[in-house]
Amino acid sequence: MDQSESIYRHPTDDSIVLRTKPDRILHERRKLDRMLRWIRTCAGCRSCLPPIDRLCESCWRHLERLRNRGDWLRQEGYPFPVYSLLTWTDQNDAFVRPFIYSLKGGYAVAAFEKLINLLVFERRWQRENERPVFVHPPPSGSRADHSRLLALMMAEYWQAPLTELEWDSSSKIAGQKQLTAGERTRRRFLPALGEAVFSPATVTRVFVDDVITTGATAMAAYMALGNPERFEAWALICRPKLATSERF
Repeated sequence: MDQSESIYRHPTDDSIVLRTKPDRILHERRKLDRMLRWIRTCAGCRSCLPPIDRLCESCWRHLERLRNRGDWLRQEGYPFPVYSLLTWTDQNDAFVRPFIYSLKGGYAVAAFEKLINLLVFERRWQRENERPVFVHPPPSGSRADHSRLLALMMAEYWQAPLTELEWDSSSKIAGQKQLTAGERTRRRFLPALGEAVFSPATVTRVFVDDVITTGATAMAAYMALGNPERFEAWALICRPKLATSERF
C-alpha cells in the first residue's frame, strides 16, 4: 500500500475504507501516541501500569460512570444545541480537571478516539445519510492545538469537511484560559469562507471544542458562519457553573 494511504476502520463496521493522503499532523501524532501510551502515567490516579491512553483502564471505567447519556448530552441555556460528554461540576472536579488538562498537552489521539466514539454514538446520527461540516478555533497563544486535533478526528470519523476559523485581529487576546466571561463574549472570528458557509442549508455546521463554558466562542463561530439554520456545538466537557449571568 502506498505510504500516502491509511486504513480507517469504523468501530462498529467490519468494512474497511481506504483513506488517501491523511493529514500529516494526525498521522505523526498517532505514531507518537502509540509509543507514549507505554511510558506515560494516568492523569486520574497517577498509575504507571501501561497501556495508558491519558487514563488507565480503571479511570476510563470511572469516566464511563460519570459521562452524560441520551438526553443528558444536551446542555440547556444556550441559544443553539450544545452537546457534551461530561458536565464539569464541583462533585467531579477532582477527576475532570486533571483529565482535561492532560488532553491539552496534545498527542492524546487514542483518548480522543474513545471520547469521540462515545459522543457520536450517543448523538445517533446516521453516518451514511448526514455528514456535517466541522469547524474549530485556531490555537490560543502557545497552547497545543487540541481543539484542532479533536475536530480533525471527528472529520475523519464522518469523512466530512473541516474548516479552521481565524480570530479577528481586533480581538486577539492570548490564552483562552485567562479570559473573563466579558472578554470571551467580545472575542470574534473572521467571517468564514468555503464549504462551511456555502454548503446547503440542510447540512449542519458543527463547532468543535474541548470545553464549553459561557458558549461565547461557539456563538462567535455561529456568527462567522453567517448564522446558519442548522448549527450545533460539540464538546468533551461543559462547565456551565462558570457561565453565570454573563453567558450572553
